[in-house]
Amino acid sequence: MKSYKDGVAKWAIVDTASNKVLNSNLEWEPEPPLKQRDESFLIRTRFDFESAVALYKQYKMFAVETSEAV
Repeated sequence: MKSYKDGVAKWAIVDTASNKVLNSNLEWEPEPPLKQRDESFLIRTRFDFESAVALYKQYKMFAVETSEAV
């Protein structure tokens, strides 16, 4: 979980080795310092729990298909 505001938890899928987060387009992007995170970044990279799980499953499925095609 990345944040908890007004009773709502928001989750992010984070690659801690590279400090990148998975966005809603299934692309990894650098996570900027807290002060530089604008609303569009938060919309692209923060999800409710169910959406985060579904997005990660979709990413894993896509990544497997891509590696098999190479």
